Amino acid sequence: MEAKECKKPKKRGGLCQICGKNMKCLKDHMLTHKIDRPEKCPHCDFRAKCTKSLRNHMNIHSSERNFQCEMCGEQFCRLEAVKKHLIVHSKQLLYSCQYCPNKYKRKVTLARHEKIHKEEYAYTCNVCKKKFIQAINLKTHMRTHTGEKPYKCDRCYKGFAHNVTKKLHRKTCFVQNVTEK
Repeated sequence: MEAKECKKPKKRGGLCQICGKNMKCLKDHMLTHKIDRPEKCPHCDFRAKCTKSLRNHMNIHSSERNFQCEMCGEQFCRLEAVKKHLIVHSKQLLYSCQYCPNKYKRKVTLARHEKIHKEEYAYTCNVCKKKFIQAINLKTHMRTHTGEKPYKCDRCYKGFAHNVTKKLHRKTCFVQNVTEK
């Protein structure tokens, strides 16, 4: 019987030399630094840097929500999303802004906030010249100019420019849907 050749273990984790984050899977993380996003979602404007990210994203378009938050009942399509969501129930504000007294539960939220102090406005409305830090904020702002209301109440069919406004409305909408009897 021949001895099997010992394979070198794959180096999975490590410290990113670009952003300084310590990652479990450094190879996958390095893709986040790529500029081009060749993978296109067929359902929305989302673009991914790799097929794996696109597959994860595609879950949001599925009506299947097999994971539920035990604290509030909100449902999710991935277990990782529930774990990430749980921080909203925490009272701890671990991340402090270096420019003002604001504190945040998540590091990513702090980083987004600090861009305001640094005046890192990368997106400008071509109608009113208002500036935004994130592309999604510009996209939703454009609805004030276009009148677009893509979020519809499933009970009364009233349209809303923002999903959060629709969710607030839904809590007080008592119109009986045609499909509910």
